[in-house]
Amino acid sequence: MPTNAQNNSTRRLVLAALIAAVGMLLGYPEPLVPLPSPGPGIKLGFANMAILFALYAIDVRMAAVVAAAKLLVTTFTFGSPFMALFSLGGTALAFVVMVLLKRTDKVGIVGVSAAAGVAHNIGHLCVATFALGTPRVWSLAPVLMVAGVATGAITGLLAIAVIKAVSGFATIQP
Repeated sequence: MPTNAQNNSTRRLVLAALIAAVGMLLGYPEPLVPLPSPGPGIKLGFANMAILFALYAIDVRMAAVVAAAKLLVTTFTFGSPFMALFSLGGTALAFVVMVLLKRTDKVGIVGVSAAAGVAHNIGHLCVATFALGTPRVWSLAPVLMVAGVATGAITGLLAIAVIKAVSGFATIQP
């Protein structure tokens, strides 16, 4: 018979898988729908709502598991090893920024998400600088920073709506 610790561990694993799956579903159509964009690789980042949800509705550990699952599944489903480097750079830096800003309790979800959008793009620029061997990619920084703030703010607003909706009909117990 499973112990309470085993039940809790299993519950957390299932919850992380469900949240990551929802994130994947939210992010799946993004590469398929071309958006008018002032720069390369700009996406709305809806899959990141799952990470924000886990971070704010549950805890940092759950958010880390969801971020890692999103990174791995996205890479193996849609990408290549080269894309994995960009995803890792962006996701890792964005996650660190989210956690640090959330811990201050001075920045709300929208601000945390906007800062994460900027950090994600900075992570991509760092990887691109390394991969291409030139700092010239930083000429894209102004456009990518504005896009990161805008898309991050939209994602943050949507995450707030999701958290409110879920908290209205379900209690989340990791």
